[in-house]
Amino acid sequence: IFFRPSDMPDPHPSTLAATGLAGIVTGALAFVSAVDTRTLLKLADSGQERVLQQLFPIWWPNGRDLMLPLLLVTAAAHGWAFGATRDQAWLGTGGLVLAIAPYTKFVLGEDIAKLRAATSQDVQQITHSFCFWHHPRLLMALGAFGCSLLTLAKAEGRGPRRRLKEQGSTSMAPMRPHVSKIFFLKGGIPIAHDVAAARLTGNGQAFSPIRKQVSTNIY
Repeated sequence: IFFRPSDMPDPHPSTLAATGLAGIVTGALAFVSAVDTRTLLKLADSGQERVLQQLFPIWWPNGRDLMLPLLLVTAAAHGWAFGATRDQAWLGTGGLVLAIAPYTKFVLGEDIAKLRAATSQDVQQITHSFCFWHHPRLLMALGAFGCSLLTLAKAEGRGPRRRLKEQGSTSMAPMRPHVSKIFFLKGGIPIAHDVAAARLTGNGQAFSPIRKQVSTNIY
């Protein structure tokens, strides 16, 4: 049974969108690392350079056309999460996702251009270089996704009492956990008393209509 404390707020939709999109980016790049790069290396190492030169100019533009909009939308979602929560951690995760695009252009750009050219020489070496330098992109996405999950979990744990404490408020009475107790009248009739409805006042006395009604008849 999943237990959710009564004072835990619902996450803002922007934080869910940002975390979910970061997960999609991570999944897409993980597939490239686990499947696509291994396929390219297999073609290069088996002497099928001609097949590789025919495949790469088709494969790369399709991947680019997916990843570039996805990275921009994900970064925008993290900016939205920051605007909604004012938590600067979302700026860091969004920046890490967005950094994948310039990394691809400036670090992998030369290898990509050579592999897209039909007359490229040293295809095997260039393919190994491209596949090796792809993996840091996955690490960047994993970092952004993991930090997004931690930031989301931290936001989930900020209940009303903690938020008021951070704002300097001392007027809120302590909260008790959501637990139900059973009281018995002299006649043996059980009465459920919801402790969550009875919050302690400053002098430690509880208030509850049910408890007042049955307090004189409880064994």
